Amino acid sequence: MSERLKSYVIWLVIGGIVYFFLSQHIFLFGKNVKLLKKSRLTFENTFINVDEDNAREVGKIEVLRLDGINELYIEMGYEKYITE
Repeated sequence: MSERLKSYVIWLVIGGIVYFFLSQHIFLFGKNVKLLKKSRLTFENTFINVDEDNAREVGKIEVLRLDGINELYIEMGYEKYITE
């Protein structure tokens, strides 16, 4: 019985981790990590490294704009890279 319970707990933890990655955008701003809730469950655009060189291109991604990247840019001081 305890082996079965241990197996269930392990699968629940794995499922929770997978759900977290499906539901969050994880932005890396240098050493800062910011999370942004996704509008739908997907593995697309899960890990995104944002720096001075690619901030404008990241801001042009439609899904990220709909999910609120512009507010995150304002919070992190990247206002000049906000795209319409």
